[in-house]
Amino acid sequence: MIDLTIRFDPKERTIKPRPKLLEALHKDTHAQKIFDNLPPSLKKEIVRYISFLKSDQSIQRNIDKAPGFLNGQNRFVGRDKP
Repeated sequence: MIDLTIRFDPKERTIKPRPKLLEALHKDTHAQKIFDNLPPSLKKEIVRYISFLKSDQSIQRNIDKAPGFLNGQNRFVGRDKP
């Protein structure tokens, strides 16, 4: 016998992008357009990756890489292109 209980957890678990990431995308309008057209899962992957970084140096380094990745210039989050 097994007794299961299911409960609804209404707590929202959305991760907000770091303001510095939004600022970097705002400066590069082409990268912003590509980011806006990405599938939600890839947007979430990029935002989560940067949100979970700890040091300021790694956060800034990855925020600097993100527009280049979106423009197809470098690798980011283990991908060659968006």
